[in-house]
Amino acid sequence: AWHMQAPDTWPVFYESSRRALEDDGVYAPSPDRVETYFRFLTAFRSLHVALGTGRWELEHLCERGQEGQAIEPPVDQEAPVDTPASEGARVWLIAPGPNASLWDEFHREGIAAIGWDGLGDLSRFQNLEEVADALRRSRGEGPEPMHDALACWEFAKVMRPGDVVFAKKGRRVIVGHGIVESDYTFDSSRSQYQHTRRVRWLHSGAWKPRDRPLVTKTLTDITTYAQLVADIRRAIGLDDDEDEPLGIQPATGTLPQVPVYGLDQATGDRFRPRETIEGWVELARHRRNVVLQGPPGVGKTFLADRLASLIIGRRDPQNVCVVQFHQSYSYEDFVQGYRPSTGGGFELRDGPFLRFCDRALQDREDRYVLIIDEINRGNVSKVLGELMMLIEPDKRDPKWGVKLAYAAEDDKPFYVPPNLYLIGTMNTADRSLAMVDYALRRRFAFIDVEPAFDSPGFENHLARMGVAPTLVARIRDRVRHVNAEIDGDDDLGRGFRIGHSYFCARGDGAPCDERWFSRIVEYEIGPLLREYWFDRRDRAEAAEALLLADD
Repeated sequence: AWHMQAPDTWPVFYESSRRALEDDGVYAPSPDRVETYFRFLTAFRSLHVALGTGRWELEHLCERGQEGQAIEPPVDQEAPVDTPASEGARVWLIAPGPNASLWDEFHREGIAAIGWDGLGDLSRFQNLEEVADALRRSRGEGPEPMHDALACWEFAKVMRPGDVVFAKKGRRVIVGHGIVESDYTFDSSRSQYQHTRRVRWLHSGAWKPRDRPLVTKTLTDITTYAQLVADIRRAIGLDDDEDEPLGIQPATGTLPQVPVYGLDQATGDRFRPRETIEGWVELARHRRNVVLQGPPGVGKTFLADRLASLIIGRRDPQNVCVVQFHQSYSYEDFVQGYRPSTGGGFELRDGPFLRFCDRALQDREDRYVLIIDEINRGNVSKVLGELMMLIEPDKRDPKWGVKLAYAAEDDKPFYVPPNLYLIGTMNTADRSLAMVDYALRRRFAFIDVEPAFDSPGFENHLARMGVAPTLVARIRDRVRHVNAEIDGDDDLGRGFRIGHSYFCARGDGAPCDERWFSRIVEYEIGPLLREYWFDRRDRAEAAEALLLADD
Protein backbone atom coordinates (compact mmCIF):
# COMPACT_ATOMS: atom_id res chain seq x y z
CA ALA A 1 0.00 0.00 0.00
CA TRP A 2 2.85 2.40 0.84
CA HIS A 3 4.51 1.69 -2.50
CA MET A 4 1.29 2.34 -4.42
CA GLN A 5 0.86 5.72 -2.70
CA ALA A 6 4.51 6.86 -2.94
CA PRO A 7 6.57 4.56 -5.19
CA ASP A 8 9.66 6.80 -5.07
CA THR A 9 9.62 6.77 -1.28
CA TRP A 10 8.78 3.12 -0.55
CA PRO A 11 10.55 0.68 -2.94
CA VAL A 12 9.13 -2.79 -3.51
CA PHE A 13 10.68 -5.47 -1.29
CA TYR A 14 11.82 -7.59 -4.26
CA GLU A 15 13.74 -10.77 -3.48
CA SER A 16 16.37 -9.90 -6.12
CA SER A 17 16.97 -6.51 -4.51
CA ARG A 18 17.19 -8.03 -1.03
CA ARG A 19 19.68 -10.65 -2.12
CA ALA A 20 21.82 -8.22 -4.10
CA LEU A 21 22.10 -5.76 -1.22
CA GLU A 22 22.75 -8.58 1.25
CA ASP A 23 25.46 -10.08 -0.97
CA ASP A 24 27.16 -6.69 -1.20
CA GLY A 25 27.18 -6.41 2.59
CA VAL A 26 25.07 -3.23 2.79
CA TYR A 27 21.95 -4.88 4.19
CA ALA A 28 21.26 -7.58 6.76
CA PRO A 29 17.77 -8.94 7.55
CA SER A 30 16.31 -8.91 11.06
CA PRO A 31 14.02 -11.43 12.81
CA ASP A 32 11.41 -8.67 12.85
CA ARG A 33 9.79 -8.22 9.43
CA VAL A 34 9.05 -4.50 9.86
CA GLU A 35 12.61 -3.79 10.97
CA THR A 36 13.91 -5.88 8.06
CA TYR A 37 12.06 -3.68 5.58
CA PHE A 38 13.38 -0.47 7.13
CA ARG A 39 16.92 -1.85 7.02
CA PHE A 40 16.35 -2.66 3.35
CA LEU A 41 14.85 0.80 2.78
CA THR A 42 17.89 2.55 4.31
CA ALA A 43 20.35 0.47 2.26
CA PHE A 44 18.34 0.89 -0.96
CA ARG A 45 18.12 4.67 -0.58
CA SER A 46 21.83 5.00 0.28
CA LEU A 47 22.80 2.95 -2.78
CA HIS A 48 20.35 4.90 -4.93
CA VAL A 49 22.06 8.18 -3.94
CA ALA A 50 25.58 6.77 -4.21
CA LEU A 51 25.05 5.36 -7.70
CA GLY A 52 22.98 8.25 -8.96
CA THR A 53 20.36 5.94 -10.43
CA GLY A 54 16.59 6.04 -10.54
CA ARG A 55 14.52 3.63 -8.48
CA TRP A 56 13.60 1.36 -11.39
CA GLU A 57 17.14 1.42 -12.75
CA LEU A 58 18.55 0.34 -9.39
CA GLU A 59 16.07 -2.55 -9.19
CA HIS A 60 17.20 -3.72 -12.62
CA LEU A 61 20.85 -3.38 -11.54
CA CYS A 62 20.04 -5.63 -8.56
CA GLU A 63 18.44 -8.17 -10.88
CA ARG A 64 21.54 -8.20 -13.07
CA GLY A 65 23.67 -8.53 -9.95
CA GLN A 66 21.78 -11.70 -9.07
CA GLU A 67 22.54 -13.00 -12.56
CA GLY A 68 26.26 -12.70 -11.91
CA GLN A 69 26.88 -9.16 -13.18
CA ALA A 70 28.44 -6.56 -10.91
CA ILE A 71 26.26 -3.75 -9.63
CA GLU A 72 28.03 -0.70 -10.99
CA PRO A 73 26.98 2.93 -11.32
CA PRO A 74 26.30 4.48 -14.69
CA VAL A 75 29.24 6.11 -16.46
CA ASP A 76 30.57 9.25 -14.74
CA GLN A 77 28.16 8.95 -11.79
CA GLU A 78 31.00 8.67 -9.28
CA ALA A 79 32.33 12.05 -10.33
CA PRO A 80 31.02 15.21 -8.62
CA VAL A 81 27.41 15.76 -9.60
CA ASP A 82 26.94 18.80 -11.85
CA THR A 83 23.23 19.42 -12.26
CA PRO A 84 22.37 21.68 -15.21
CA ALA A 85 20.90 25.02 -14.24
CA SER A 86 17.69 24.18 -16.06
CA GLU A 87 16.97 21.45 -13.52
CA GLY A 88 16.73 24.08 -10.78
CA ALA A 89 18.53 24.54 -7.49
CA ARG A 90 18.45 21.99 -4.74
CA VAL A 91 17.04 22.74 -1.30
CA TRP A 92 18.96 21.66 1.80
CA LEU A 93 18.47 21.41 5.56
CA ILE A 94 21.65 21.85 7.59
CA ALA A 95 22.38 21.71 11.33
CA PRO A 96 24.79 24.52 12.30
CA GLY A 97 26.43 22.62 15.16
CA PRO A 98 24.78 20.85 18.09
CA ASN A 99 21.46 22.54 18.83
CA ALA A 100 22.43 25.31 16.35
CA SER A 101 25.30 26.38 18.62
CA LEU A 102 27.30 27.71 15.63
CA TRP A 103 24.44 29.56 13.96
CA ASP A 104 25.57 33.02 15.10
CA GLU A 105 29.04 32.31 13.70
CA PHE A 106 27.64 30.97 10.41
CA HIS A 107 25.36 33.99 10.05
CA ARG A 108 28.06 36.51 10.98
CA GLU A 109 30.74 35.04 8.70
CA GLY A 110 28.41 34.14 5.84
CA ILE A 111 29.25 30.44 5.75
CA ALA A 112 27.80 26.98 6.15
CA ALA A 113 30.02 24.23 7.51
CA ILE A 114 29.99 20.63 8.71
CA GLY A 115 32.22 18.61 11.03
CA TRP A 116 34.14 15.34 10.51
CA ASP A 117 37.35 17.37 10.31
CA GLY A 118 39.47 14.24 10.77
CA LEU A 119 38.64 13.19 7.20
CA GLY A 120 40.67 16.07 5.81
CA ASP A 121 39.88 17.62 2.44
CA LEU A 122 36.75 15.90 1.11
CA SER A 123 37.71 16.74 -2.48
CA ARG A 124 40.14 13.82 -2.48
CA PHE A 125 37.38 11.21 -2.26
CA GLN A 126 36.19 9.72 -5.54
CA ASN A 127 32.91 8.22 -4.36
CA LEU A 128 30.59 7.83 -1.39
CA GLU A 129 31.99 4.44 -0.36
CA GLU A 130 35.49 5.90 0.04
CA VAL A 131 34.08 8.42 2.51
CA ALA A 132 32.22 5.68 4.38
CA ASP A 133 35.36 3.51 4.54
CA ALA A 134 37.36 6.42 5.97
CA LEU A 135 34.70 6.98 8.63
CA ARG A 136 34.64 3.27 9.50
CA ARG A 137 38.43 3.24 9.96
CA SER A 138 38.33 6.34 12.15
CA ARG A 139 35.45 5.11 14.32
CA GLY A 140 36.15 1.46 14.90
CA GLU A 141 33.03 0.03 16.54
CA GLY A 142 29.76 1.92 16.40
CA PRO A 143 26.82 2.63 14.11
CA GLU A 144 27.16 2.20 10.35
CA PRO A 145 28.41 5.63 9.09
CA MET A 146 26.43 5.77 5.82
CA HIS A 147 24.32 8.78 6.82
CA ASP A 148 27.37 10.75 7.97
CA ALA A 149 29.28 9.72 4.86
CA LEU A 150 26.39 10.88 2.71
CA ALA A 151 26.36 14.27 4.45
CA CYS A 152 30.09 14.73 3.75
CA TRP A 153 29.76 13.59 0.13
CA GLU A 154 26.75 15.77 -0.64
CA PHE A 155 28.21 18.85 1.06
CA ALA A 156 31.45 18.61 -0.93
CA LYS A 157 30.29 17.08 -4.22
CA VAL A 158 26.56 17.59 -4.74
CA MET A 159 25.69 21.00 -3.26
CA ARG A 160 26.42 23.85 -5.65
CA PRO A 161 26.22 27.64 -5.86
CA GLY A 162 22.63 28.79 -6.23
CA ASP A 163 21.20 26.08 -3.99
CA VAL A 164 18.83 27.12 -1.21
CA VAL A 165 19.78 26.20 2.35
CA PHE A 166 17.71 26.30 5.54
CA ALA A 167 19.51 26.12 8.89
CA LYS A 168 17.71 24.17 11.60
CA LYS A 169 17.84 23.93 15.37
CA GLY A 170 16.99 20.47 16.63
CA ARG A 171 14.02 18.90 14.87
CA ARG A 172 11.46 21.68 15.29
CA VAL A 173 12.94 25.10 14.54
CA ILE A 174 14.33 26.81 11.42
CA VAL A 175 16.81 29.57 12.31
CA GLY A 176 18.06 30.72 8.91
CA HIS A 177 17.51 30.82 5.15
CA GLY A 178 20.17 31.54 2.56
CA ILE A 179 21.71 30.90 -0.85
CA VAL A 180 24.92 28.96 -1.45
CA GLU A 181 27.50 31.20 -3.15
CA SER A 182 30.68 29.12 -3.46
CA ASP A 183 32.12 25.70 -4.09
CA TYR A 184 33.35 23.50 -1.27
CA THR A 185 36.51 24.54 0.62
CA PHE A 186 38.50 22.74 3.32
CA ASP A 187 39.54 25.50 5.73
CA SER A 188 42.25 24.10 8.02
CA SER A 189 42.59 27.46 9.79
CA ARG A 190 39.26 26.87 11.54
CA SER A 191 39.41 25.10 14.92
CA GLN A 192 36.32 23.05 14.08
CA TYR A 193 33.82 22.54 11.25
CA GLN A 194 36.53 22.94 8.63
CA HIS A 195 34.41 21.85 5.64
CA THR A 196 32.89 25.13 4.46
CA ARG A 197 30.94 26.94 1.76
CA ARG A 198 30.10 30.61 1.42
CA VAL A 199 26.40 31.33 1.99
CA ARG A 200 24.45 34.58 1.62
CA TRP A 201 22.08 34.36 4.57
CA LEU A 202 18.82 36.19 3.82
CA HIS A 203 16.80 35.53 6.96
CA SER A 204 17.60 34.82 10.61
CA GLY A 205 15.09 34.05 13.32
CA ALA A 206 13.20 31.16 14.87
CA TRP A 207 10.31 29.53 13.01
CA LYS A 208 8.43 26.30 13.68
CA PRO A 209 7.23 25.13 10.27
CA ARG A 210 5.33 21.96 11.24
CA ASP A 211 4.08 19.72 14.00
CA ARG A 212 5.96 16.71 12.65
CA PRO A 213 9.68 16.74 13.58
CA LEU A 214 12.39 17.44 11.02
CA VAL A 215 15.03 14.85 10.15
CA THR A 216 18.02 14.45 12.48
CA LYS A 217 20.81 14.30 9.93
CA THR A 218 23.38 17.10 9.76
CA LEU A 219 22.66 17.69 6.07
CA THR A 220 19.57 16.60 4.13
CA ASP A 221 18.53 17.19 0.53
CA ILE A 222 14.81 18.06 0.77
CA THR A 223 14.37 19.19 -2.84
CA THR A 224 11.74 16.58 -3.66
CA TYR A 225 9.83 16.93 -0.38
CA ALA A 226 7.27 19.41 -1.65
CA GLN A 227 5.16 19.72 1.49
CA LEU A 228 8.15 20.19 3.80
CA VAL A 229 9.65 22.91 1.57
CA ALA A 230 6.25 24.62 1.40
CA ASP A 231 5.85 24.43 5.19
CA ILE A 232 9.27 26.01 5.79
CA ARG A 233 8.72 28.77 3.23
CA ARG A 234 5.30 29.53 4.67
CA ALA A 235 6.67 29.68 8.24
CA ILE A 236 9.44 32.10 7.25
CA GLY A 237 7.01 34.22 5.24
CA LEU A 238 8.49 33.72 1.78
CA ASP A 239 6.24 34.55 -1.16
CA ASP A 240 5.40 31.71 -3.50
CA ASP A 241 7.57 33.18 -6.27
CA GLU A 242 10.32 34.72 -4.16
CA ASP A 243 12.91 32.10 -5.08
CA GLU A 244 11.89 31.66 -8.73
CA PRO A 245 14.97 33.55 -10.05
CA LEU A 246 17.09 30.97 -8.29
CA GLY A 247 15.61 28.22 -10.39
CA ILE A 248 13.70 26.27 -7.75
CA GLN A 249 11.30 23.90 -9.46
CA PRO A 250 8.08 22.48 -7.96
CA ALA A 251 8.70 19.19 -6.17
CA THR A 252 6.37 16.24 -5.87
CA GLY A 253 7.78 14.01 -3.09
CA THR A 254 6.46 13.60 0.44
CA LEU A 255 8.41 12.77 3.56
CA PRO A 256 8.10 9.15 4.69
CA GLN A 257 6.16 8.62 7.87
CA VAL A 258 7.97 6.60 10.53
CA PRO A 259 5.42 4.13 11.96
CA VAL A 260 4.18 4.93 15.44
CA TYR A 261 5.16 2.29 17.98
CA GLY A 262 3.04 2.02 21.12
CA LEU A 263 1.85 -0.50 23.67
CA ASP A 264 -0.59 -2.05 21.21
CA GLN A 265 2.28 -3.00 18.91
CA ALA A 266 4.62 -3.96 21.76
CA THR A 267 2.31 -6.40 23.51
CA GLY A 268 1.40 -8.32 20.37
CA ASP A 269 4.27 -10.82 20.50
CA ARG A 270 6.38 -9.83 23.47
CA PHE A 271 4.93 -12.51 25.81
CA ARG A 272 4.48 -9.85 28.53
CA PRO A 273 1.28 -8.36 29.95
CA ARG A 274 0.49 -4.87 28.77
CA GLU A 275 0.68 -3.45 32.29
CA THR A 276 4.16 -4.95 32.77
CA ILE A 277 5.54 -3.33 29.63
CA GLU A 278 3.83 -0.06 30.49
CA GLY A 279 5.50 -0.12 33.91
CA TRP A 280 8.91 -0.70 32.31
CA VAL A 281 8.45 2.26 29.97
CA GLU A 282 7.43 4.56 32.83
CA LEU A 283 10.43 3.39 34.87
CA ALA A 284 12.85 3.93 31.97
CA ARG A 285 11.51 7.41 31.25
CA HIS A 286 11.73 8.33 34.93
CA ARG A 287 15.13 6.81 35.76
CA ARG A 288 16.67 7.24 32.28
CA ASN A 289 19.03 4.33 33.03
CA VAL A 290 17.72 0.75 33.25
CA VAL A 291 19.20 -2.73 32.94
CA LEU A 292 17.23 -5.74 31.73
CA GLN A 293 18.64 -8.71 33.61
CA GLY A 294 17.70 -12.36 33.38
CA PRO A 295 18.72 -15.90 32.44
CA PRO A 296 19.95 -16.80 28.97
CA GLY A 297 17.24 -16.99 26.34
CA VAL A 298 14.60 -14.69 27.80
CA GLY A 299 14.93 -12.13 24.99
CA LYS A 300 16.72 -9.32 26.83
CA THR A 301 18.30 -7.77 23.74
CA PHE A 302 15.05 -8.15 21.80
CA LEU A 303 13.11 -6.47 24.60
CA ALA A 304 15.71 -3.69 24.89
CA ASP A 305 15.17 -2.86 21.22
CA ARG A 306 11.38 -2.77 21.65
CA LEU A 307 11.62 -0.81 24.91
CA ALA A 308 13.77 1.77 23.10
CA SER A 309 11.05 2.17 20.45
CA LEU A 310 8.42 2.63 23.17
CA ILE A 311 10.50 5.31 24.88
CA ILE A 312 10.88 7.14 21.56
CA GLY A 313 7.32 6.43 20.43
CA ARG A 314 8.23 4.99 17.02
CA ARG A 315 10.50 2.52 15.24
CA ASP A 316 13.31 4.89 14.22
CA PRO A 317 16.89 3.56 13.92
CA GLN A 318 18.21 7.12 13.77
CA ASN A 319 17.33 7.54 17.45
CA VAL A 320 18.79 4.26 18.69
CA CYS A 321 22.45 3.26 19.02
CA VAL A 322 23.60 -0.24 20.03
CA VAL A 323 27.03 -1.10 21.46
CA GLN A 324 28.23 -4.28 23.10
CA PHE A 325 30.65 -4.37 26.01
CA HIS A 326 33.34 -7.05 26.17
CA GLN A 327 36.49 -7.67 28.18
CA SER A 328 38.71 -5.63 25.84
CA TYR A 329 36.33 -2.67 25.64
CA SER A 330 37.78 0.53 27.11
CA TYR A 331 37.05 4.19 27.79
CA GLU A 332 38.97 5.03 24.62
CA ASP A 333 36.63 2.80 22.60
CA PHE A 334 33.40 4.01 24.17
CA VAL A 335 33.97 7.68 25.04
CA GLN A 336 37.10 9.24 23.55
CA GLY A 337 40.73 8.38 22.98
CA TYR A 338 43.73 8.44 20.69
CA ARG A 339 43.66 5.94 17.83
CA PRO A 340 46.08 5.23 14.97
CA SER A 341 45.55 7.47 11.94
CA THR A 342 45.88 6.48 8.29
CA GLY A 343 48.75 8.93 7.76
CA GLY A 344 50.75 7.60 10.68
CA GLY A 345 50.76 8.67 14.29
CA PHE A 346 47.64 9.04 16.42
CA GLU A 347 44.59 11.27 16.45
CA LEU A 348 41.90 11.97 19.02
CA ARG A 349 38.59 10.35 18.10
CA ASP A 350 35.18 10.37 19.72
CA GLY A 351 33.63 7.02 20.58
CA PRO A 352 30.00 6.04 19.93
CA PHE A 353 28.84 7.51 23.25
CA LEU A 354 30.08 11.05 22.51
CA ARG A 355 28.83 10.92 18.92
CA PHE A 356 25.39 9.78 20.03
CA CYS A 357 25.26 12.43 22.78
CA ASP A 358 26.07 15.03 20.13
CA ARG A 359 23.14 13.79 18.05
CA ALA A 360 20.82 14.03 21.06
CA LEU A 361 22.07 17.54 21.86
CA GLN A 362 21.12 18.66 18.35
CA ASP A 363 17.57 17.47 18.88
CA ARG A 364 16.57 18.12 22.47
CA GLU A 365 12.85 17.84 21.83
CA ASP A 366 13.13 14.18 20.83
CA ARG A 367 14.31 11.10 22.77
CA TYR A 368 17.41 9.02 22.02
CA VAL A 369 18.25 5.58 23.40
CA LEU A 370 21.67 3.95 23.74
CA ILE A 371 21.50 0.18 24.22
CA ILE A 372 24.51 -1.40 25.93
CA ASP A 373 24.33 -5.13 25.30
CA GLU A 374 26.11 -7.40 27.81
CA ILE A 375 26.87 -4.42 30.04
CA ASN A 376 28.44 -6.63 32.72
CA ARG A 377 31.02 -8.15 30.35
CA GLY A 378 33.13 -5.00 30.38
CA ASN A 379 34.93 -3.37 33.26
CA VAL A 380 32.12 -0.87 33.66
CA SER A 381 33.91 1.58 35.97
CA LYS A 382 36.87 1.67 33.60
CA VAL A 383 34.76 2.04 30.45
CA LEU A 384 32.50 4.79 31.82
CA GLY A 385 35.10 6.80 33.73
CA GLU A 386 33.69 10.21 34.68
CA LEU A 387 30.42 9.27 32.97
CA MET A 388 29.54 7.30 36.09
CA MET A 389 28.46 10.59 37.62
CA LEU A 390 27.22 12.30 34.46
CA ILE A 391 24.65 9.61 33.61
CA GLU A 392 22.77 10.14 36.90
CA PRO A 393 19.28 11.51 36.15
CA ASP A 394 19.76 14.63 38.29
CA LYS A 395 23.17 15.42 36.73
CA ARG A 396 21.92 15.79 33.14
CA ASP A 397 22.57 19.52 33.02
CA PRO A 398 25.40 21.83 31.81
CA LYS A 399 26.09 22.94 35.39
CA TRP A 400 27.35 19.40 36.11
CA GLY A 401 29.58 19.33 33.02
CA VAL A 402 33.16 18.13 33.46
CA LYS A 403 36.28 18.11 31.31
CA LEU A 404 36.74 14.70 29.73
CA ALA A 405 39.98 12.81 30.19
CA TYR A 406 41.33 13.72 26.74
CA ALA A 407 39.74 17.18 26.46
CA ALA A 408 41.80 20.10 25.19
CA GLU A 409 42.26 23.12 27.41
CA ASP A 410 39.74 25.20 25.48
CA ASP A 411 37.11 22.43 25.19
CA LYS A 412 33.81 23.09 26.89
CA PRO A 413 32.78 20.86 29.82
CA PHE A 414 30.83 17.82 28.70
CA TYR A 415 27.48 16.71 30.09
CA VAL A 416 25.01 13.98 29.18
CA PRO A 417 21.81 15.42 27.67
CA PRO A 418 18.54 14.72 29.50
CA ASN A 419 16.91 13.30 26.35
CA LEU A 420 19.41 10.40 26.20
CA TYR A 421 18.26 7.12 27.77
CA LEU A 422 20.46 4.12 28.57
CA ILE A 423 19.26 0.51 28.42
CA GLY A 424 21.67 -2.24 29.43
CA THR A 425 21.24 -5.98 29.17
CA MET A 426 22.77 -8.42 31.64
CA ASN A 427 22.92 -12.20 31.61
CA THR A 428 22.46 -13.32 35.22
CA ALA A 429 24.09 -16.67 34.43
CA ASP A 430 27.30 -14.91 33.41
CA ARG A 431 30.16 -15.61 35.81
CA SER A 432 31.48 -12.07 35.28
CA LEU A 433 28.45 -10.65 37.10
CA ALA A 434 30.60 -9.89 40.14
CA MET A 435 32.34 -7.15 38.12
CA VAL A 436 29.21 -4.97 38.33
CA ASP A 437 29.88 -2.77 41.34
CA TYR A 438 27.48 -0.98 43.65
CA ALA A 439 28.19 2.39 42.01
CA LEU A 440 26.64 1.13 38.79
CA ARG A 441 23.73 -0.52 40.57
CA ARG A 442 22.88 2.77 42.26
CA ARG A 443 22.69 4.58 38.92
CA PHE A 444 20.54 2.04 37.11
CA ALA A 445 17.15 0.54 37.82
CA PHE A 446 17.20 -3.24 37.32
CA ILE A 447 14.33 -5.05 35.64
CA ASP A 448 14.05 -8.81 36.06
CA VAL A 449 13.13 -10.52 32.79
CA GLU A 450 11.60 -13.94 33.47
CA PRO A 451 11.12 -16.95 31.19
CA ALA A 452 7.68 -16.66 29.58
CA PHE A 453 6.68 -20.27 28.96
CA ASP A 454 3.31 -19.74 30.66
CA SER A 455 2.48 -16.66 28.62
CA PRO A 456 -0.41 -16.96 26.12
CA GLY A 457 1.81 -15.06 23.71
CA PHE A 458 4.38 -17.86 23.79
CA GLU A 459 1.74 -20.45 22.92
CA ASN A 460 0.36 -18.27 20.12
CA HIS A 461 3.84 -17.68 18.71
CA LEU A 462 4.62 -21.40 18.57
CA ALA A 463 1.24 -22.05 17.00
CA ARG A 464 2.08 -19.58 14.22
CA MET A 465 5.34 -21.46 13.73
CA GLY A 466 3.38 -24.65 13.20
CA VAL A 467 4.23 -26.37 16.51
CA ALA A 468 1.59 -28.93 17.46
CA PRO A 469 -0.41 -28.16 20.63
CA THR A 470 0.78 -31.41 22.25
CA LEU A 471 4.41 -30.43 21.68
CA VAL A 472 3.79 -26.92 23.05
CA ALA A 473 2.34 -28.45 26.22
CA ARG A 474 5.31 -30.80 26.49
CA ILE A 475 7.83 -27.98 26.10
CA ARG A 476 6.11 -25.99 28.81
CA ASP A 477 5.85 -28.93 31.22
CA ARG A 478 9.39 -30.32 30.76
CA VAL A 479 11.22 -26.99 30.84
CA ARG A 480 9.21 -25.95 33.89
CA HIS A 481 10.48 -29.06 35.75
CA VAL A 482 14.10 -28.48 34.70
CA ASN A 483 13.90 -24.80 35.69
CA ALA A 484 12.55 -25.85 39.10
CA GLU A 485 15.65 -28.03 39.59
CA ILE A 486 17.94 -25.19 38.55
CA ASP A 487 16.12 -22.75 40.83
CA GLY A 488 16.46 -25.12 43.78
CA ASP A 489 20.19 -25.67 43.31
CA ASP A 490 22.18 -23.61 45.83
CA ASP A 491 25.03 -23.22 43.34
CA LEU A 492 22.76 -21.92 40.57
CA GLY A 493 19.36 -20.34 41.32
CA ARG A 494 16.76 -18.33 39.40
CA GLY A 495 19.32 -16.45 37.33
CA PHE A 496 20.36 -19.68 35.56
CA ARG A 497 16.97 -20.89 34.34
CA ILE A 498 16.30 -21.72 30.68
CA GLY A 499 14.59 -19.01 28.66
CA HIS A 500 11.80 -19.35 26.13
CA SER A 501 13.74 -17.78 23.23
CA TYR A 502 15.43 -21.09 22.45
CA PHE A 503 12.10 -22.20 20.96
CA CYS A 504 11.07 -18.99 19.20
CA ALA A 505 13.19 -19.17 16.04
CA ARG A 506 11.95 -21.21 13.11
CA GLY A 507 15.34 -21.36 11.41
CA ASP A 508 15.48 -22.22 7.70
CA GLY A 509 11.78 -22.99 7.36
CA ALA A 510 12.01 -26.67 8.32
CA PRO A 511 8.95 -28.02 10.17
CA CYS A 512 8.84 -27.36 13.89
CA ASP A 513 8.25 -30.94 14.96
CA GLU A 514 9.82 -33.49 17.33
CA ARG A 515 13.12 -33.41 15.44
CA TRP A 516 13.21 -29.62 15.70
CA PHE A 517 12.65 -29.87 19.46
CA SER A 518 15.31 -32.60 19.86
CA ARG A 519 17.91 -30.52 17.99
CA ILE A 520 17.32 -27.56 20.28
CA VAL A 521 17.72 -29.72 23.40
CA GLU A 522 20.73 -31.65 22.12
CA TYR A 523 22.76 -28.80 20.63
CA GLU A 524 21.66 -25.69 22.54
CA ILE A 525 20.14 -26.48 25.93
CA GLY A 526 22.13 -29.65 26.62
CA PRO A 527 25.55 -27.96 26.43
CA LEU A 528 24.23 -25.18 28.69
CA LEU A 529 23.11 -27.72 31.31
CA ARG A 530 26.47 -29.50 31.17
CA GLU A 531 28.18 -26.17 31.77
CA TYR A 532 25.91 -25.48 34.74
CA TRP A 533 26.58 -28.87 36.31
CA PHE A 534 30.13 -29.31 35.03
CA ASP A 535 31.11 -31.14 38.25
CA ARG A 536 27.86 -33.19 38.42
CA ARG A 537 27.42 -34.54 34.93
CA ASP A 538 24.78 -37.04 36.06
CA ARG A 539 22.42 -34.16 36.95
CA ALA A 540 22.93 -32.56 33.54
CA GLU A 541 22.26 -35.83 31.76
CA ALA A 542 19.17 -36.47 33.87
CA ALA A 543 17.79 -33.01 33.09
CA GLU A 544 18.43 -33.48 29.35
CA ALA A 545 16.78 -36.91 29.46
CA LEU A 546 13.75 -35.38 31.17
CA LEU A 547 13.39 -32.87 28.35
CA LEU A 548 13.59 -35.57 25.68
CA ALA A 549 11.40 -38.20 27.39
CA ASP A 550 8.43 -39.37 25.32
CA ASP A 551 5.89 -39.43 28.13
